[in-house]
Amino acid sequence: MRHVVADRRCLPRPVAVTANDCAALTAPTGLAIISTTFRDGPDQRRAVSVYSLFGAAGFTVGALLSGALLEAGWRWTFLFPAPVALALMLLGLGLLPPDPPAAGAPAGPRPGLLRDGRLRRSALGAASLNGTYAGLLLLVTFQCQERFGWAPWKCALALLPACVPLAVTVPFAGRLVARHGTARLIALGALTPFAGCALYLWRPEGRPYATGMLPVLLLVEAGFVLAFAALNMQATATVPAAQRGRAVPLYQTGVQLGGVVTLPAVGALLTAHDGYRPALSLLTAVSAVGLVTAVAGLRAPAPGAGTPDHHAQETP
Repeated sequence: MRHVVADRRCLPRPVAVTANDCAALTAPTGLAIISTTFRDGPDQRRAVSVYSLFGAAGFTVGALLSGALLEAGWRWTFLFPAPVALALMLLGLGLLPPDPPAAGAPAGPRPGLLRDGRLRRSALGAASLNGTYAGLLLLVTFQCQERFGWAPWKCALALLPACVPLAVTVPFAGRLVARHGTARLIALGALTPFAGCALYLWRPEGRPYATGMLPVLLLVEAGFVLAFAALNMQATATVPAAQRGRAVPLYQTGVQLGGVVTLPAVGALLTAHDGYRPALSLLTAVSAVGLVTAVAGLRAPAPGAGTPDHHAQETP
């Protein structure tokens, strides 16, 4: 019996590794296709908005389905995505554009591209936003189940304010960027998660939900509403078109590192301490890094004539 329990505990680990490997392959590839296929300006903003819409919609649907499937058995949460992923792979084979013919040595990410200040700030800001978001969802889920005793479906419903607003508003992201520019939206999108984490740190009880958890979830989600598409657009705004396919993996590495570093740290603090303040202190510090980075972007000089900020200057 002991071996069976150990096997069941170890089973999700390779599944999680496989899922993260798939995300690491598809996320930078999707954004790289957009940045190299669509022209700067309205076309690319529209494409990034659609890309963000499907990501937000998938997360929202996944949160609801996970709560429903867990009621039937945890194995369904691993079994259900498999045929969906297979169908999407077959669909992608017919829809994705073919690779351009290779010229010379194979292209790969160049760390020297990080000398581009906007790419560097976008990667760090996205890492902070993603790490804060993922860590907060883990903390809220832990609190709902361990402290409140909520069922999985109820936990999923409680998390909807942290994913639905992005799915609803992301189709208008291109217009927001065209009107306000990326730097302002990213700064506002960094301020709201910091405010949400600071509020939760001040009142970590989370109850009642309407005045405890809900405002925090909405503030952190507001960061995604304001900054998610803007970060994606700013990351390659001043990178030469020929180098964008190499710059996107560097940016997406920052995005993934935010969750990779923050999630285990939050989990360790939740299990090592009785209260939630140590984990919330970490999340507040991570969100503060994003805010400082965003403010530095506001103070940075405007791009010169040789490196125009197409996303902020062109109008649809």
